[in-house]
Amino acid sequence: MKNQTFAARQFRRRMALSALTMVLVASAADRSAATFAYTEGVSYEGLQQAGARGQTAPARQESQRPSQPRLPWWKDPVVVKELSLTPDQAAKIDAIWKKREQDMHGVVLEHKKQQDELDRLVAERKVGPDVIGLHVDRVEAQRTTLNKSWTVMIYQFSRVLSPEQNTALKAYFERNRRNRR
Repeated sequence: MKNQTFAARQFRRRMALSALTMVLVASAADRSAATFAYTEGVSYEGLQQAGARGQTAPARQESQRPSQPRLPWWKDPVVVKELSLTPDQAAKIDAIWKKREQDMHGVVLEHKKQQDELDRLVAERKVGPDVIGLHVDRVEAQRTTLNKSWTVMIYQFSRVLSPEQNTALKAYFERNRRNRR
């Protein structure tokens, strides 16, 4: 009788953790979709609608597609002028970006590997929920590392800029966000 109570508590705890994991995964997926939509110039609503219909992300309209690769904001002449960004500041920001890119290269590869393995296990439907939970933990640990490094990088950028430049940069991104909608 005592074992059944323990087993029931353990089952409820696992179910609660599973539910929490699903909420976190859904939240992270939503955040990733929003980031993808922003960086690719696709409306987030269009991305959600495509996903609901089981389609891939909508492509940019041809008029939105730049003729050459999009520059990072610290190299964009419009932003440089608007923020009065000095060459020294742009060089520091570029160095921060490149360092993160190098540092996170292995993490990105590992995240992709773990995500592919999780996708394979889910598609095969041959393992138990415990195994899936472990793989979700591995994927989310990599995603957490990437998100943490992104946030630290953004903070480092903000320390290179003056308070006025930070305010102007936020205003620039907000205007772009509104214009894309």
